[in-house]
Amino acid sequence: MSYPQKPRWIDTTVNVQALVTGVIGAVIALTVTYFTLVQRVSLIEADVANLKIAQHDKQIQTENSLTEIKGSVHDTNDKIDKLTSYLLTNNAGNRPDTKRWAR
Repeated sequence: MSYPQKPRWIDTTVNVQALVTGVIGAVIALTVTYFTLVQRVSLIEADVANLKIAQHDKQIQTENSLTEIKGSVHDTNDKIDKLTSYLLTNNAGNRPDTKRWAR
C-alpha cells in the first residue's frame, strides 16, 4: 500500500534520460567550443607570423632604400665637388685668354 504524497513546489525526482541527454549535450557543446577556440588561436598565430614577416621585409626594404639614398647623395656630392673644381680652375682669372682683362 502506498501512501499518497503531498504535491511539492519543486519536483525533486530525477529523470535519468533527461540528465544523460543534458550531460551529453554539454560535453558536445564544450568540445565544439574548445576546437573553435583552438582554430581561432591558430589563425591569430598565423596572422602574427605573417605580420612579423611583413615587418621584417619592410625593414629590409627600408634599409636598402636608405643605402641607395646614401649612395645617391655620395654620387651627388662627388659631382658637386667636380663642378666646383671645374668652375674654380676655369674662372676668368685662371684662363690665359681672359687673364688680361679679368683683373
